Amino acid sequence: MKKTKTMLPLSLLLSFLLLFTLALPATAEFDYDLIYDEAEAFDESFLSEYGRVILPDLAERYEMDIRVDILADRELSMTLPELAAYYYDRYEYGYGYNLDGLTLTIWLQSDNNGFELRDYTVYANGFGEKYIDSVSDALQPWLMADSWSGDFNADENSLLQALYILSDTVETVGEALLAEGYSPSAEPFDNPNGKTADVLPEYSASSYVMDAAGLLNATEAEQLAAKAGLLAEEYGCGVYLMTVPNFKTVTSQREVYEAARELYQRFDLGLGTDKTGELLLLSMAERDYALITHGEGNTIFSEYAQIKLEDEFLDDFKDDDWYNGFDDYLDMCETALKMAAEGTPMNAANDPGTLMAGRVFGVLMALGISLAIFAVLASGHRNVMEKEEASAFLVPNSFHMTGQRDNFVNRNVSRRYIPPKSSGGGSSHSGGGFSGRSGKF
Repeated sequence: MKKTKTMLPLSLLLSFLLLFTLALPATAEFDYDLIYDEAEAFDESFLSEYGRVILPDLAERYEMDIRVDILADRELSMTLPELAAYYYDRYEYGYGYNLDGLTLTIWLQSDNNGFELRDYTVYANGFGEKYIDSVSDALQPWLMADSWSGDFNADENSLLQALYILSDTVETVGEALLAEGYSPSAEPFDNPNGKTADVLPEYSASSYVMDAAGLLNATEAEQLAAKAGLLAEEYGCGVYLMTVPNFKTVTSQREVYEAARELYQRFDLGLGTDKTGELLLLSMAERDYALITHGEGNTIFSEYAQIKLEDEFLDDFKDDDWYNGFDDYLDMCETALKMAAEGTPMNAANDPGTLMAGRVFGVLMALGISLAIFAVLASGHRNVMEKEEASAFLVPNSFHMTGQRDNFVNRNVSRRYIPPKSSGGGSSHSGGGFSGRSGKF
């Protein structure tokens, strides 16, 4: 026990030292989105264009994160490849659900002539491994210690040329992979229950929980299906949950909202002649979701109600809490269905939460008015008044003043920054008998 108590402060101290040693470069001044230049000495316009335009365009086209970290004047507590892997994991680099990506990490040391190239490494994750050999081979001539002459201009040219080679090689390999039919979207989704599905089962209108991505265990799926089934039986509206590894591999669509519409129609979802229902679709590859309604569902689940539904499940899904997210979603669906059945579909005017807030506001307003009236009445009985001039405290005719003046000495002003409001959530859609929302979780 004594040994444990003695070592604990030491372990904490070492942890803090490691934290400072591995401080993320992204907190420094020269951060160009996908390129970080800790040396703070190279061509800013070139790095800005590559970090904010060229590399992001390549990342979007080939569905793969591409980053460059330039480290300078630091001692490392681990090897550079280990540090590159640490940064990738700790700071959540990567594209899509499987975090596909490629990073170039360069380690420099300043000297009298500019910078000495200490080391470099190329790190890949997921689909990025298909690029790493070609990129490493292409970069080698420009990132060898012997290729840096010690002249700053020549060394800067070598660095910038390496970035050009990086982007050019990624584009060459990426186009070749696309021509062969390879893309991260076609890669299997690594889900918690070990199931993959490129071809969906034959679902039907009575399949209320369709978990092709395998986010739920059998017990969870059964409980949610039973709950959705009771809603359908009582209100005549199908409420569906569907998860897929990647909507792009199981539909012909490139947008998740259109994919949800296609799947709704493919499996003939909805109840009654007008196919009344609502579908919540999760696509795991890039964490997309769509919420769509059809038939009478468009009236039951207005845009206001859809936003309320998003508020219920998005916070859970962002924490990968799938069961509670779906359960909260079904609870809010039940509230909306019940209100519609009573003739008051959910909107801002009759939302129970809004009404309660209005009642509370009314009580507070009444209390405030009452206090104001009391203060006015009480003020008429006060015989002690605030005085602002020193002369008010003198006994009349006891002191003769030949002149007077007021001197401004100082003032204290408090300012508080109020940041602008930022919008969140998904975007709205309508048309073709459907309405709904979509976004990221």
